Amino acid sequence: MQSLRLKILHLALGIVAAAAMLHSCAGDGCTSGTSSVPIVGFYSSSTQKAIAVDSLTVYGIGAPGDSLLVNCGRNLSKLELPLRTSVGNVQFVLHYDQKAISDERYNDTITLAYDAMPWFESDECGVFYVFDIKSHHCTNHLIDSIAVPNPHVNNLGIETVKLYFRTQE
Repeated sequence: MQSLRLKILHLALGIVAAAAMLHSCAGDGCTSGTSSVPIVGFYSSSTQKAIAVDSLTVYGIGAPGDSLLVNCGRNLSKLELPLRTSVGNVQFVLHYDQKAISDERYNDTITLAYDAMPWFESDECGVFYVFDIKSHHCTNHLIDSIAVPNPHVNNLGIETVKLYFRTQE
């Protein structure tokens, strides 16, 4: 009988110890992500409503390695434009692949200047960079204008930049 009680006690202690270890390791985790990337939304300049752009290729200028972000993307309404921590500005080219406007002279270029700052989120998420966009510019071939309603770029997936395209009603 004594050995049965001892086994039950050991089993109970083992269960309590395992539960304590699981609880101590099961924090909230890193649910917000560890990348800070500006999200660019596409809008009509005439209606101010969200739109989708068809047949769009996007690549970076002066980026190391392969800078192709989108290759003839279909029905894009948003885009993520990665920023580099080693420089304070980036440029991206939007090339329109539709037959009537698939000429480099119609390409638009977006320029973003920013400050990059390391940010400690938590033990689970660690350190990543956040950015503050200081200025922005774009060419105006098919893009009417650019706006940055949320200049602070963090890991929360908030739309940072709005591109307003010339559209036909």
